[in-house]
Amino acid sequence: MFLSSRSLLVAICMLAFAGNVVSAQAARTDRAHAMTVADARTLASLHVSLLKLQDSLNAEMAHPRNKTAEGQVRLQEQLRTQVQSLIARAGLTDDEYERRRYVLSTSDSVRSAFDEEVAKLTGTPSRAAVASAAAAPA
Repeated sequence: MFLSSRSLLVAICMLAFAGNVVSAQAARTDRAHAMTVADARTLASLHVSLLKLQDSLNAEMAHPRNKTAEGQVRLQEQLRTQVQSLIARAGLTDDEYERRRYVLSTSDSVRSAFDEEVAKLTGTPSRAAVASAAAAPA
């Protein structure tokens, strides 16, 4: 079946309009997911605190007195509670924390700022420093 020139013109206009709507929605989504360097630093600080908490509770879980099912459940609940507390103290809701983690995983510039802050907080080299050192000729 062939389209008349008028039908074809209407179809082309509709496709162009739909493309503009999708582009506008994508731009709004990008702005909604934008994170500042300060946001990345806050997330890095929270991340380091969460790692320390996880390490501490992992050591507790490995202790012989906590090898019972009840002990493990108690420590897992303690971990969940303390994670929620750290997220709240950072001024974030659970949804905002998850959104920022998503942006971190999808934005190279945010990831770079995050990695630099984690490196400062932990005293370990950033991923970029390690990559550039590995790429440098010996």
